[in-house]
Amino acid sequence: MPFLAGTHRHGRWADIAAAGRSLRHELERVTEPAWVQARVDPWAAADRIAWEEDGLPRGAPRWLQALAGRRARPDGTRTLIHGDLTGNVLLEPCQPPAIIDLSPYFRPVEYATAILVVDAVCFEKASPHTARLVTDEDAHQLLLRAILFRAATDLLRDHTVAQARYGPAIALLDVAR
Repeated sequence: MPFLAGTHRHGRWADIAAAGRSLRHELERVTEPAWVQARVDPWAAADRIAWEEDGLPRGAPRWLQALAGRRARPDGTRTLIHGDLTGNVLLEPCQPPAIIDLSPYFRPVEYATAILVVDAVCFEKASPHTARLVTDEDAHQLLLRAILFRAATDLLRDHTVAQARYGPAIALLDVAR
């Protein structure tokens, strides 16, 4: 692998979101291979839970069940996205962004930005205004599914999930309506 200049730049959420959208143009002709749906790792399982292709695990906390009950089917074409842009876009002055460690999901393109927003707000203390980066008309649903994705991943990996960890993102759902 070649060396790629750059580092994760805290607070450069708009630049990271733009890099993810740009990547979509490079990948738009990629069709979904069967192995994507066959994955059984916690992240793939959590993605299917977020998109109502699988149910929540038995014993999921009530707050997570209530959140899942708020899902409505958003519009959007399934296309290859990077499902973990937050720490995987390297930024360097005078260089284009370098996107590394592809986490492949076939979902609406703005879902990648919704995951970025949830990560930024919950784990990197970004402003709630970061939610404005999700420009899709279904922003509310995409953010809700991104919260479910991250929380279900915690539940599947650690057998526990703390509502407080996702509180800042859950608060965004009122803003994104």
